[in-house]
Amino acid sequence: LLVATHRTRLVPGVVSLNSALSACEKACQWHRALKLLRLLRNTHGLEASVVSFSAATSAHARASHWELALDLLPEMSAAGSLPDEFSFNAAVHACDRGVLWERVLGLAVDMHGRKLQANEITYNATIRAYSRARRWMDAVSTLEDMLHESLLPE
Repeated sequence: LLVATHRTRLVPGVVSLNSALSACEKACQWHRALKLLRLLRNTHGLEASVVSFSAATSAHARASHWELALDLLPEMSAAGSLPDEFSFNAAVHACDRGVLWERVLGLAVDMHGRKLQANEITYNATIRAYSRARRWMDAVSTLEDMLHESLLPE
């Protein structure tokens, strides 16, 4: 579809490209998601949104490409889109899949500093990170925080 729009000189909009990015994420097509994000950023008159970057980050997370997922957070900020809970949770998920407990904890701290709301993904990954680091008291404390927020652990 996107190739057809290019041949007919139609320019897809941000919503169309975001839908395609989301489809790539669900199909674990991280390389296509990255190409679409680049297309969106290089198309005159279009700007990648937080949704665009979050979908691309999620695609990288699903493919366990934590490095690429983390690279998109500062790129998102540089493009003028502030990372939100979805962006951070996609990066947290990527790092959790990569067993990078230090990165998970760093992202959770960064989220808290930005006043972003943690959810089940954040809390569960943080608990696993503390477990991997053998910091059981922090894991229990995080579990208590999670339950206090009426969120259910895995």
